Amino acid sequence: MAFYASAASQEKVNPDPREPQRSEVIPGMRPLARPLVPVTLALMAGIAAPAWGLRLPESWLLAAAIALWATLALLWWRRRPARFLPLILFGLLGVAFYQQAGQPDFPPAHLTKLPQNQSLTLFGHLNRPGKLAGERVQLGMEEPKEEDKDDWVQFGKLDAEKKYKGGGVQLFMAAEAWRSPWGWRPATGNLLVLAPVPEPPTVGTGLVIRGRLRRPATVQDPGTFNRPRYLAADGLFREVRLSDSHRLIFLAETQDYPWAERLRGGIRELLKGMDPAVRAIYLAMLLGDQGEVSPSMRQNLARTGTSHLLAINGLHLGMVALATYLLSFWLLTRFPRLLLRVNALKIATLLAAIPVVFYAHVAGGSPSTQRAEVMVLACLLLFVLERDNEVWSALALAALIILSLSPLRLFSISFQLSFAAVAALIYLASFMPKRLKEKDYFDNLLERLFYLKERVTYWIKEWFIVSVVATLATAPLVALYFQVVSILGILVNLVAIPLVLLLALPVGEAAVISQALSMTPVAQALLFVGKIPLWMGYQAVQWGAKISGSAITMPTPTWLMIAAYYGVLILVFYPRRSYLTWAGAGLAGLVLVVAIAVVLASGPGPQVLGNDLSRGLQWAGEGGGDPGEPAPGGFRSGIP
Repeated sequence: MAFYASAASQEKVNPDPREPQRSEVIPGMRPLARPLVPVTLALMAGIAAPAWGLRLPESWLLAAAIALWATLALLWWRRRPARFLPLILFGLLGVAFYQQAGQPDFPPAHLTKLPQNQSLTLFGHLNRPGKLAGERVQLGMEEPKEEDKDDWVQFGKLDAEKKYKGGGVQLFMAAEAWRSPWGWRPATGNLLVLAPVPEPPTVGTGLVIRGRLRRPATVQDPGTFNRPRYLAADGLFREVRLSDSHRLIFLAETQDYPWAERLRGGIRELLKGMDPAVRAIYLAMLLGDQGEVSPSMRQNLARTGTSHLLAINGLHLGMVALATYLLSFWLLTRFPRLLLRVNALKIATLLAAIPVVFYAHVAGGSPSTQRAEVMVLACLLLFVLERDNEVWSALALAALIILSLSPLRLFSISFQLSFAAVAALIYLASFMPKRLKEKDYFDNLLERLFYLKERVTYWIKEWFIVSVVATLATAPLVALYFQVVSILGILVNLVAIPLVLLLALPVGEAAVISQALSMTPVAQALLFVGKIPLWMGYQAVQWGAKISGSAITMPTPTWLMIAAYYGVLILVFYPRRSYLTWAGAGLAGLVLVVAIAVVLASGPGPQVLGNDLSRGLQWAGEGGGDPGEPAPGGFRSGIP
């Protein structure tokens, strides 16, 4: 009996003798299900801390990092739980990343080391596609000082009667040499050149400019957009403003232009002759060029909450990936024998990544495009690895990669809007309508029509909920940066997104691919077909913008209001609601109401000064760099 008792006890300890007995798990060392999420949040908090005033010397950061590494190594060796120490380490890394990105150690020949605020002759090449500035407005000012005559827009007294409309471009130049009193000397660094030329030349074009190196213009009003920090995220720490096109010389190229630039030029030629609005939107969506978007179009898009249609973001690349996935999967299912050998779902997912990379490359590789590319590719990777339920990890991985490469992207408006919308869609996924069961066989035509009606109803419900969730998630950020909230944005997006992004965009991308394969007639036919849903989508935008009260302006919310708003949103829709969550939601709602009441009772906030207004108009004329970036001083171009 003792033998059987000992055997039974041994079986309880180790039920399968062939499996090695696992060591006892130490309390507090249970691994997290999704470690990327808290790690990314800690990195974000560390990057944001210096912007709120936390500045640490490099020696302190280095000492703290070494101490944390030593502590973590000791805890691992002693098999003790690390708890929150790794998060503190990533927070310190975020602080170090921000300080290094904002004030890097420049080499001796960098543009920041050259003589400033005096005329210099610089030579270099264009390393990024330029941007048209559209209808640039130059303000009439008092007679400028002699040292300021090289500036594009002079700052002085605003004269609304004197306006000059002209063309202009932003050129992104990689400096190679500068002319010193002792001859040409090497130079390094990227330079933003604002020049009065009709169109930007192709990437790789050599140029010689003569102008003054200056720090990017900033605004002193509280709460305004930090333009120098935004440009620093692109590695741009100096700019040159040219008032005369004779101060800029483009050099003749001895080699062929890059293939991507020739393709972009071919697409521009094919779009000539189209309706101006259709051409402008297609240029913005396919090539990332918003230069032909008129102020009236921007006003219509802003009033209806559809400005995101112009910026190449995750929604654009996601639609391209979805269309490619569906088409590839349908083609693979036409070959039953092939399905016995390969996984059609994984093959279609891998094929969907090809046009995503191609689209991002042709669109010029802007920061918002690169961010969207990383997000979409991370999601596709999870599908291939059969980890499609780990969408939070995919989102965290995309943010971690982007912030590790460029920490200052955290303060980009498009970054915040994109990740807020996607995070809200993931968080509220349980409220999405249940998927319909696929049905391949129908007894009669009436049954087929009824099933089609159910699918259409499901799609409408899904699009409506997605539009509502994205609007609720981004409303406080839109109010913070633009002081305007669209009332009809949900309904207009419900019509515009399927027409523009689900129909017109994939057809336009197919036209770009056809042009890349030298199939110009096919590309022209595809663009002719794609302009129809694109025109219909913009007509819906125009109709919504004409309705009185389609958008309302509001005071700039404080960060306390934004935090309380998101607290209410998170707790009200918490998956496992209880009395505590409802109490927390009520408390957050009370804080939000009190904060709004205090702001309204204190009267209007600080007004934008005339000097800052002129800078805001100038920033609006520059195109704002990244799509969706506001003008400094809270100026909202084209929003009534």
